[in-house]
Amino acid sequence: MASGAVVMTGGTGEDYAIHLENGIVLETADPAEASWYVRFLKEHPEVSARIGATARRAARRFLWNRAVENLLGKVEFLAARQGALPAEPAPAGLDAAGVEPPAADARSALAAVEA
Repeated sequence: MASGAVVMTGGTGEDYAIHLENGIVLETADPAEASWYVRFLKEHPEVSARIGATARRAARRFLWNRAVENLLGKVEFLAARQGALPAEPAPAGLDAAGVEPPAADARSALAAVEA
């Protein structure tokens, strides 16, 4: 996108691709669909140029730190929705499993036993 080329992507939820505005969002896995768009863009260079220019501008807005934050937000949302994350953070003084960590003197005694 940053080069001004027309990008084709699948419809898997990419936040950056807007169909026929800054790229081509394919609806199927059928190569015939991609082939049709290639022919269309060849026959309509003005559309290709417009999409490419818009893609270049859009690419400037998507920095790696934003992309990572966006991806992490999606992963956390999906994990919470599927029950893979605790609904609430563990209370202060407890670890992620909700267990109170051993006292400092117990840790040193455990370390001496393990040594």
